[in-house]
This record gives sequence, C-alpha cells and structure tokens, in this order.
Amino acid sequence: ETCKFNRIEKGGPIPTIFLVNGRSGSDVTWRAISSLAGEASPIGEHTGGNKITTKQFIGNMSEAEGAWWVTEHLCEFTRRHCDKPVVGFKWKPFVDSWNLPAAQGMLKKIASYNEPKIKVLFMTRN
Repeated sequence: ETCKFNRIEKGGPIPTIFLVNGRSGSDVTWRAISSLAGEASPIGEHTGGNKITTKQFIGNMSEAEGAWWVTEHLCEFTRRHCDKPVVGFKWKPFVDSWNLPAAQGMLKKIASYNEPKIKVLFMTRN
C-alpha cells in the first residue's frame, strides 16, 4: 500500500528536504527553522554524510527506486512525527550524485507533488 501524506491543512507536518553542502551548521539551522515553525523536530541524514556513503546509498538504486524511496521516507517521517510542524531529512547533494538515476528519480518525484507541496531548502557554507 502506498503511504499517504497527512494533509497539511488538517494539522499534518510540512514535508521538507534540506539540501546542505558539507559542514554548514545544518543541524543548528534546522532546529531554528523547526522551532520558529512551532516546535523543534528531528532531521534525518539518510542519503549519506559524505561523497562515498552518498554514492553507496543512491548509486545502487534505479530511478524508480529513488522516486519510491523519497516518497516513502518522507511519508513515514510525516506519520512518525505527525505532531511536529515540519519534518524532513538532509540530503548532501554532492556533484557526483546529481546525475545518478536514483537522484534524478528523487528530484522528479519531489517536483511532481502538489498535495502536499514538498518544500526544499538549500543551504550553502558561508
């Protein structure tokens, strides 16, 4: 069964992908963003914390698997943390990973959502 997002207007959290480069202070920034939205919420870093682990994780997936993974992962996060205003995970988009089939599938799937609209925040270093 396909996971369905909780409706935002019914009190469901806003699904968010936090694109970050390197060691940019993203944990502190996420805590500030989620706190300003109403309550601090956890953030996952499941796509890999460096170039090697990122390529290992998404390099073994097809485009369809990447699309499935991003949907199911964000949906599960919104259900697990349904009492939070925003939920999401960090994605460190290393240059080598953008063109991988799974990354393309993830990006296309994110762009295709209208209900709810998945928010994407991009943070760079200094």
